[in-house]
This record gives sequence, C-alpha cells and structure tokens, in this order.
Amino acid sequence: MNPQPQEEIERTMFRYTLGHSPIELRRLDFQSEMLKPVTRRLLESARLRPSMRVLDIGCGTGGVSMLAAEMAGPTGTVVAIDPSDVAIEAASANAERASLHNIRFRASGLDQVEGAHGFDVVVARYVLIHQLHAAEFVRHAARFVKPGGYLALHEPDFVRKPMSTPLIPLWDSVAAEIIERCKRSFPSFDVAHRMVKLFAAAGLPLPKMSYEVPVDGGTATQLSSWLAEMLRALSSDPDSTVLGSGKRLEFARLSGDLQCEIYESRAQVEFFGQMCAWVQL
Repeated sequence: MNPQPQEEIERTMFRYTLGHSPIELRRLDFQSEMLKPVTRRLLESARLRPSMRVLDIGCGTGGVSMLAAEMAGPTGTVVAIDPSDVAIEAASANAERASLHNIRFRASGLDQVEGAHGFDVVVARYVLIHQLHAAEFVRHAARFVKPGGYLALHEPDFVRKPMSTPLIPLWDSVAAEIIERCKRSFPSFDVAHRMVKLFAAAGLPLPKMSYEVPVDGGTATQLSSWLAEMLRALSSDPDSTVLGSGKRLEFARLSGDLQCEIYESRAQVEFFGQMCAWVQL
C-alpha cells in the first residue's frame, strides 16, 4: 500500500467518541440486535452473497461483522477493523460464541488496511457521525471496493426528533436532550440528512437510499431501554443525569418510567430514524 500524506491519514482516521466502558460495550451489543433487521436489508441491497469478501469499518462489538459473515457463508470472508483493542476483544468473543470463524478482527485504523479494490462490499454503521471530515472518510473507504462492488453506509438521524402519539412528555424530553447532546458530541451528527451531498463531495455516484423509523406500542420495552441507554451513553455519570430543563433522571428507573407512561397512555412511540445509503462502484 502506498504511503499517504500525514494530513490525509488524519482526515480519514475513524474515531468513536463514546468510549468502550463495560456499560457501553453492553449497549453496543443491545443496539446491534435492534439494528440487525435494518442493516440486513442494507446488505441485501448491496448484493452481499455467499463467498464474497467484506470490509466492516468501525466494527465495534462485531454486530455488522457477524451479520455479514452469516450472509457471506463459510466460503466468504469478513475483515473487521476498529481502532479500539477493547472493542476488538469483545467482538472476537462474540464471534467465537456464535461459532463464526470467517471473520478476521484487527485493531486498526482505516489508513492501515491493505488491499485497495479488494472487497465486494465495504460497510460502515454509525461511523460517519463521528467523523470531522466525513466526505474524505467516504472517499477513502470507497477505495477498497472492487469494480462492480458496493459501498454501504448506515447512519442514525439525530436531526428529526422521534414522535410519541399521544404526546409522552418523558419520551419527548429525553429524545430532545439526546439530540442536543449529539449536536455537541458528534462532528457529523446531521450526516443522515446530507447523504447526496456527501457522496457527491467524495466524488461518488448518486447513492440509493432508504429511511426507516422503528415504532412500537404497549410498553415499548426495547425502544424504551434503547432510548434510556443512549442518554446514559451521552452522560458523564452512569447513574443519573440532569436535562437542560433542570430535571434529574435516574438511569436505574428511566426505562421503566418510559414504559409506564407509554402503556398508561396507550401511545405509540418512534425511535430515531435509520438512514441507509449504498452505491455500486
């Protein structure tokens, strides 16, 4: 692999701003299960088939890597990279428990990956929001796609606030707080709303796109837990946090309180939208 100028390397390095504490690793595992159906549809749109070679950028605890490995089958290969040794260790353990042996996990930055144009599918999930220079990152990621292969990206929408009907005040205030904290924490928090411009800036063709909103009712147990844990991930204290309104929330009871309000109001609630974009190169 030809050496890159240092400035370009720094502009295409991916970073994860939420850390890798045991609580965060558990949240990532839970989030992976919640996102699995959406990401599967993305990989199907990217024509992932048995025997293909996949690069998973920013693999975290391995959710996308394992899904891709299942779809590629035992004759396929997944190369999964993440700059965190802790994340790679957790991902490797998850894959071992799932008896998936066609994944090669590496503690690596994108600049250290070899094999330009060597992958049928290059995928990244919840990675662009962390990038200061998202277009440069996408341009660099595209270099690893074989001619005729696909670049596939999955990002959350932290611009549009999830709705509750009828209005659930606690759900509304937690969702609004998450959006405000994402604006402060993630350099590209709004990337889901500018995919067309992003691909153009990266010198790539117009992508195909889909947008899904998870919705539930009853107690909305999983969405309530997901929302509560997302707020915890964006908080300095793992036990409690203070909203912009001054209200203090205890994480030990937040998910339960959300579930009670939703159930008692016979409401339905939305989670943050999921934007998927893919392009054949």
